[in-house]
Amino acid sequence: MTSTVISATREEAELTALTNQVSRAQFTYVMDLARDRLLPQLGDTPEERTQRMIELFVTNEVTRANVSRWIDMLRSCERFIDVSHQDALAPVKPGVYELNGDVYVVKQNKAKTNVDAKKHVELNTARRLTDAGEVVDFDLVYSPGVVRKLREEHRMTLARAEELGIRYGKCLNCRRTLRAAKSVKQAYGPVCFKAFRED
Repeated sequence: MTSTVISATREEAELTALTNQVSRAQFTYVMDLARDRLLPQLGDTPEERTQRMIELFVTNEVTRANVSRWIDMLRSCERFIDVSHQDALAPVKPGVYELNGDVYVVKQNKAKTNVDAKKHVELNTARRLTDAGEVVDFDLVYSPGVVRKLREEHRMTLARAEELGIRYGKCLNCRRTLRAAKSVKQAYGPVCFKAFRED
């Protein structure tokens, strides 16, 4: 691809867009699409495509209608997949994970086509006392997008699961009350333990 070298920045392009009544949301969306879609006229790499889009904003009289047409055109293009990061995009297996101090349960969705993550959120409505005299319970809240950040190395260890099993007295996966000492120690009921632990 040959084009005139222009040293424009994304900020300059955004300022030009806003001056021409293009919304910030439209600008951001078209820039993301340019980076993530395959359109040889813009370039071969995400960086080239992004820079070319910046140049288009700075050197052309851009209107909202132009940007809408660009968005439609880019949406019809095939997605760019960086094969060097293919393994990192593979979904994690069902289980309990801990990332940045938050606990997530990963399960298959109802259609069994993908996995979803739900975050453990502590509630203050429980009737169970911990060793420290606290009353603790938790709920599972759907967390969109988190499952893409989780990796196998974030899978919760049995030692950490034991801490939480004692704290909550419930299965970390299904939230059922655990009665057997062995289940409390491993933080899973017998069925969830077999399904969720691989070690």
